[in-house]
Amino acid sequence: MAIPISNSRIIFRLAAEFRRSCLLTIAVLLAVGTLPLAPSVSRAQQYAPRLFEIGAATVQDIWVDRANGNDSNSGDSRANALRTVTAAWNRIPEGTRLTGTGYRIQLTAATYPPEEYPVYWESRLGSFQCPVILNSVDGPGLARFSNVNFFGCDNLYVIGLLMTSGGGDVAHFAECDVLLLRDCTILGTGDIPTFDVPQESLKINQATSVYVEGCDISGAWDNAVDCVAVQYGAFVGNRIHRSGDWCMYLKGGSAQIRVEANEFYDGGTGGFTAGQGTGFEFMTDPFLHFEAYDIRFFSNLVHDTEGAGIGVNGGYNVLVAYNTLYRVGSRSHALEFGFGLRGCDGDADRCRDYLARGGWGTAERNDGTNEQPIPNRNVYVYGNVLYNPAGFRSEYSHFSIQGPRNPAAFSNIPSPARADDNLRIRGNVIWNGPADLPLGIEDSTAGCQASNPSCFAEQLRADNSINTVEPQLVAPAAGDFRPVVGGNLFAVPVFELPDFAGGDLPASPATPAGNLTNDAPRDFTGAARTAIAPPGAFAGSGNGPSTFALSGRVTGPDGSARPGIRMTFTAVTGSGSVPATVTTDGGGSWSQTGFADGTVYRITPSDTAGSTFEPASRDASAAGSGIDFRASGGPAETYTVSGAVRKRSRVFANVELRFSVVAGPGTAPPAVLTGADGRWSQSGFAAGTTYRVTPVLDGYRFKPASREVSGASTGVNFKPKRT
Repeated sequence: MAIPISNSRIIFRLAAEFRRSCLLTIAVLLAVGTLPLAPSVSRAQQYAPRLFEIGAATVQDIWVDRANGNDSNSGDSRANALRTVTAAWNRIPEGTRLTGTGYRIQLTAATYPPEEYPVYWESRLGSFQCPVILNSVDGPGLARFSNVNFFGCDNLYVIGLLMTSGGGDVAHFAECDVLLLRDCTILGTGDIPTFDVPQESLKINQATSVYVEGCDISGAWDNAVDCVAVQYGAFVGNRIHRSGDWCMYLKGGSAQIRVEANEFYDGGTGGFTAGQGTGFEFMTDPFLHFEAYDIRFFSNLVHDTEGAGIGVNGGYNVLVAYNTLYRVGSRSHALEFGFGLRGCDGDADRCRDYLARGGWGTAERNDGTNEQPIPNRNVYVYGNVLYNPAGFRSEYSHFSIQGPRNPAAFSNIPSPARADDNLRIRGNVIWNGPADLPLGIEDSTAGCQASNPSCFAEQLRADNSINTVEPQLVAPAAGDFRPVVGGNLFAVPVFELPDFAGGDLPASPATPAGNLTNDAPRDFTGAARTAIAPPGAFAGSGNGPSTFALSGRVTGPDGSARPGIRMTFTAVTGSGSVPATVTTDGGGSWSQTGFADGTVYRITPSDTAGSTFEPASRDASAAGSGIDFRASGGPAETYTVSGAVRKRSRVFANVELRFSVVAGPGTAPPAVLTGADGRWSQSGFAAGTTYRVTPVLDGYRFKPASREVSGASTGVNFKPKRT
């Protein structure tokens, strides 16, 4: 039976810091195009509504219960659930625009092994009225997958799933139009310094109208979030962290995207950048010039990055406003403004076609030395707070602003290419290192020289507070980055945000102008920013009751992470508002803000599996980061491991994979053999236990001889060599 979603009991557990301000304003931010979408909404990037709304769509539920279901059932209720996700997915028409009804796959709490869901989730074409939804029906984080790959799916909404693996890209979405990821955990496991971890946690390419809200995304040796040629949408209220390169970038002609109220941290190269470097053939017409167009980055927190907190590398009309940065740039500089780099990675015909259309780049195969410089134009940096406390500084300078370069004549790029074309940096508070720390433009080959009317040394020092005001924040070392009530941030000079002028895009191919109006209407908590002061991600503690944040972790008896545990809050004494329930992420961690000073709160963990917790609850009346619990009982958690045995293009069948326990309480699953394609898979590995995987085949030895795993992985591969 088709069910109107507006009347069903889906609860979207969004990050609490923005939930309260959005309940009355959530709406659809979609395009009028070939899809039957909301009829009055433009694709141009907007500030309101803040969040995507599914609306009064109609769907048919398909239930999946791995423990009790059967693929011969109807799937129309929990009692008549299917067993495998593949069976549910196959009940959605393929390659046909849905009319009459959409489909919602109700995924009950379970760890779903890769052999029971599609290798590629392809060609399900929902619409605004009839979407395709994957929903963790028992709560966020309780429907668990390893790697997932989606291709060519429209109006696809992924709600509350936990996706985790130790190899490949954890979650990959390509050529989707209208994609929503909400309240998901996307977790790469393994060791970043040794690259024993996924390359990217979330990768989205050649997609349009993308919305990522309230997600926790982490664990990649390259980027936690990698967006290539993504146009239209928003990233709001996410935690994006633990990456070897940037925590997140938007590149390859990504355009008209709002990045608001996210937390970026534990990044190698840096926190967030608009633009970077792209193979020319991976871009999409007409966005063939700049790496990033019309990006609004405001009210975000960026902290604990080795490289720059924020960068713009090949960006056009980029606003960086009212963000708070803390402990950034330890191995380089704090903020960077440089060139994107454009090569051709192999498809020379497409690269030549894009050049003929007027795009910027090259058709020469990228050899690491012939990439073309993509300039910046109209980058506005206003009202940010950058605080590196005593003992922490950016290594070399406050800024890195690159000087002009001469692109090749065939590249179509105006010469000289400039990274500081109408770069405006005003009203920022920077406290970073010694008083004589260089700006980063002292060398005559750098950008922002005296001839630049919008950015030069005297202007930077006059229009910004650089090592003259040490920001007074409530407790930044404990994660509370709010300005102290009545503190010095309320007194520093700031500037109103100027709009972009427009009219300066390349003529061919003609690119949409986007929204030229600049605003940062809400702060990190979702509160309205009714004045231009103070700078930073918070509109000010004085705008309402002073609040604090709490966080902690839930582990099993062996110390292993317990994801999907609900943390419920009640007021014991006092009259402060009660924040919304949150759920532990894939690492067992939880956090919540909005606890009112003067109120004592009780934090109570629970799940649907009958676990018991020690202690049963804890009380708190001030900010704290160690509100931890130990869970026991409930069903045994298991995970699946898979891989392949190959040497170059040759696959090896009938290789025996043997499993043994290295540490932990679990028992070893039985051995398995590789199939005709050289691949193998086994389930039943116990959470909290480390296993050794050893390949065996007469006449061969293997590299490596064995591998150890302690969580779900699809990349446990071996290379054989004849003895």
